[in-house]
Amino acid sequence: PEEVLETLEMEKKICMLTTVNEDGSLNLVPIGSVKAIGEETLAYACCFEGRTTKNLKEGRKRVAIAIYKPPKEGFQVKGTFMKMHDSGEL
Repeated sequence: PEEVLETLEMEKKICMLTTVNEDGSLNLVPIGSVKAIGEETLAYACCFEGRTTKNLKEGRKRVAIAIYKPPKEGFQVKGTFMKMHDSGEL
């Protein structure tokens, strides 16, 4: 929805990314740089090679992003991880 895309452009927002661990449990991490690439695709910058990256590289592609918009609003976006870029344009 348009309101989610507008919120992603705001400076004062908090975003959390959830991936699925090997045992099926959830891995939740804060992410600071989420960007909309069109109406159906989101991108984010990964600064650490941790469990989130491991989960995605190992093929567990179900993800959810929670977006908090102050003072009392939020959104959840569920989707499928597409691919990882390490250089060039998105």
